[in-house]
Amino acid sequence: MGWTGVSNGRLVTLAAAAGFEAMLTMDRGFERVPPDPPPFTIVVLAAPNNRMATLALLVPSVLAALASASAGTVVSIAGPTPEK
Repeated sequence: MGWTGVSNGRLVTLAAAAGFEAMLTMDRGFERVPPDPPPFTIVVLAAPNNRMATLALLVPSVLAALASASAGTVVSIAGPTPEK
C-alpha cells in the first residue's frame, strides 16, 4: 500500500479512506482514543515481541475483540509475559 513511514494520524485517515473495518497494531501510541474516532476498531497488541508464535497466542482474544467491539473503539490485548 506504500504506507511505510506514515504518521499514526495520517495512517488512520488512509485506512478509513481505504474502507478498513479494523486495524491491528503493536504501536502503543494507538491506545488513546483519538478525538475524532475512526470508522473502524483499532486493536493494540501488547506482547513482549512480534514473533509469530507469540502473536498466535493472541488470535482468540483478537477474534473476540473484533466480534464485540464497535467502530471507533480502541481495544488493548495483553500478550503472554516473558519467562524469567
